[in-house]
Amino acid sequence: MQANMMSSHRFSAILWLSLVAISSTAVAHENILKTTVDPSNDAWDYSDGPNGPAHWGDLNPSWRTCNEGQNQSPINIDTSNLVYDEKLDAPATHEYVETPAYVLNNGHTAQVIWPAGWIYIDGKNYSMTGFQFHSPSEHTIDGTSYPLEMQIVHMTDEGDYAVVVILSSIQEMVNGWVAQFWDQIPSLSSIWQPVPVGNLSPDGFRVNFSKYYRYSGSLTSPDCQENVIWTVLSTVYEISPGQIEHLRSVFPDANNRPIQPLGDRKVSYPKASA
Repeated sequence: MQANMMSSHRFSAILWLSLVAISSTAVAHENILKTTVDPSNDAWDYSDGPNGPAHWGDLNPSWRTCNEGQNQSPINIDTSNLVYDEKLDAPATHEYVETPAYVLNNGHTAQVIWPAGWIYIDGKNYSMTGFQFHSPSEHTIDGTSYPLEMQIVHMTDEGDYAVVVILSSIQEMVNGWVAQFWDQIPSLSSIWQPVPVGNLSPDGFRVNFSKYYRYSGSLTSPDCQENVIWTVLSTVYEISPGQIEHLRSVFPDANNRPIQPLGDRKVSYPKASA
């Protein structure tokens, strides 16, 4: 995940938090345009070359966790090796509301800025900042990769993350909810130029919080900090061939970090997912 709404994660986090604090759409848009990016924080990619995932920890001293961390993401979820956790049987408390949104190309993925609500997990309230897309998926289930992964990002005031993953398979039916902004994903010539897409409504934003997998991990792009609660929904949604083709016309190369070792961590699930 580039999970800080998320290109260079720290920059994205600042961007989102500023949007959450601003109520006026016009002022929010002006605030984004005034924000600058430190190019040194963006000198990474998903290739097999010197700036790729295998070398992220060497590119910047503050990114060493990418190479040295023991709780990195994404992971493969092995459904034969899960741990039932009765505390997860109560669906996560959450609320999403209609609010203005922006779509932008951060040079690594399509990112939607949408501070639309909150989620409450393990005694903490996380404010939603937006979501972003990876193709193919970063997480896999029983070794199966999916054409698309949407990561819904939430943050606390202290900078901890709760990220909800929606995996999608290719179906003939157009995903009507993402169609609201899909065609407005900017090209690579318009990096960090947010495009307003009007108000996005949570109606049709189907998030089934009763069936999922839960584990502790990291951001999936630099600086790979390990303070993320991941919730991977077990329900797979749909995306049309044309919608996938449009995303790949903007991002022709894969933008998923390779699977990381699970190590001593456990992946938990509620009874509804059994």
